[in-house]
Amino acid sequence: MPPRTGSSCVIHLYSAADFARTIRRSSTFNEIAGMDGETLLVVNRQTESELDLFAPVDIITLKFMELRDELTRRSRVPIIVVVLPPHLDNRRTRGSLCSAAIAAGIAIYEIQDRAVMAVRLYEVLREGMGFTVVVEVEAGVLEVTLLSLCGGVYYGRAANVVSGRDFAGCPLVQHLIEKLRRRFGFDVSADADSCRRLRAACERAKTRLCSGRVDPVVIEVDSLLEGVDLCETISRSALVEMNLRHIERAIGECLAQGGISQDAVDDVVLAGASGHLHHVARAVRRFFTEEKPLRFTIDPAVVVERGTRDIVKQHSRRFIDSFGYLIFKN
Repeated sequence: MPPRTGSSCVIHLYSAADFARTIRRSSTFNEIAGMDGETLLVVNRQTESELDLFAPVDIITLKFMELRDELTRRSRVPIIVVVLPPHLDNRRTRGSLCSAAIAAGIAIYEIQDRAVMAVRLYEVLREGMGFTVVVEVEAGVLEVTLLSLCGGVYYGRAANVVSGRDFAGCPLVQHLIEKLRRRFGFDVSADADSCRRLRAACERAKTRLCSGRVDPVVIEVDSLLEGVDLCETISRSALVEMNLRHIERAIGECLAQGGISQDAVDDVVLAGASGHLHHVARAVRRFFTEEKPLRFTIDPAVVVERGTRDIVKQHSRRFIDSFGYLIFKN
C-alpha cells in the first residue's frame, strides 16, 4: 500500500524526527557544549582545514553583516525588519538581536511577530473588532496565537507552543504514559531513561506508519519500568486523530490563557508549511464548530514572508530607502 502523504505529515506533526530533519535542512552547523555550558556552533571553513566555534549570537551577527553588505549596495543606510515567533518575542531575545545588529553595523527599524505578519495580508484585524487566532504548524512545532488590535498596535494576548523536540510535545508518548499510569500505577515521566526509550519507540512507530507499508504497528519496550514490558498497538487513523485532538487542545489552552471564549474570536488564520493539510483545517473547523471564517487562501507556507515583504515595501516607499528583512522560524 503506497504511503498517504497528507496523513503521514499529520503523523509527524509532533515528531522529533520531523524537527531534526528541518534543522538539518535549515542549518549547516553542528552543536557542542562550551566550557560554561553555552551552546556553540561548529563551522567548517571551506578554505581551511581548521574549525571555528561561534555562539548563536555570533551567527546572527554574521547574517546581519551579509544583509548589511547587500543593502548598502542599493541604499544609504542598512535598515531591516526582524520577524520573531511569538514565544521568542521577549526582552532577552530583542536585546540579543539589537547587540548583534550593532556589532554588524546594521539598524533594526522594528521587530515584528510572525503571527502579526501572517494576518497582515488578510486585513482581518480592525480596531475594536474582536480577536483573531493564528494557528502555525511547521517543523514539528505547533504555535497558537491570539491577536487583537488596539490603538493601532497589535497585541498578542496569548501564545501556546508545542515542540516536537520536547518530551511533552508528543501526544502518542503522553497517551502511553497515561495508559501505563492507569494500568500499573506508576509514572514513566519521572524516570529519564524510561522516557528516552519510550520516546524512541514512538518515533520508530511513527516512521513505520508514515512508510505506508505497515498499519497498524506494535510499540514494544522491554522492562520499561519496574520490570513491566510495554506492548501496545497503534493504527495510522488513531494516531492522526490523536494529533488533531492535540491541535484542538492547544487552541483551547491559548484562548483560556487570554481569557477569551470561542464566540469572541472573529477569524482564524492558518500558517506554516503544514498549515495547508486538510487534516489541520478540519481540526480547526471542528474546534470552532465551522462557524468562524478560516483563512488559508494564501499559501500558509509563505504567508508570513509575504506579509513581511508587504510591510518592508511600505517602509521603503515611506522613507525612500531600501529595507531588508530577517525572519526567524519556530
